[in-house]
Amino acid sequence: MRRVEVGAAPSDVAVHPSGKFVVVTSLYTNFATVIDTLTYRVIARPPVPYYTTAVAFSPDGRWAYL
Repeated sequence: MRRVEVGAAPSDVAVHPSGKFVVVTSLYTNFATVIDTLTYRVIARPPVPYYTTAVAFSPDGRWAYL
């Protein structure tokens, strides 16, 4: 098991339909954390509103809903 920093108070995790990455939202940060599932590296931190509590992907993986 590996530890990845995702921000204060992680609130939700969603796996992309391809399985290639996961997105984690955190209550007290203004970004989501995108993690590559093969390397466990943070590949992006897109901005989101503070207190974002959930994330989900469309079935085709083209959209992430917060």
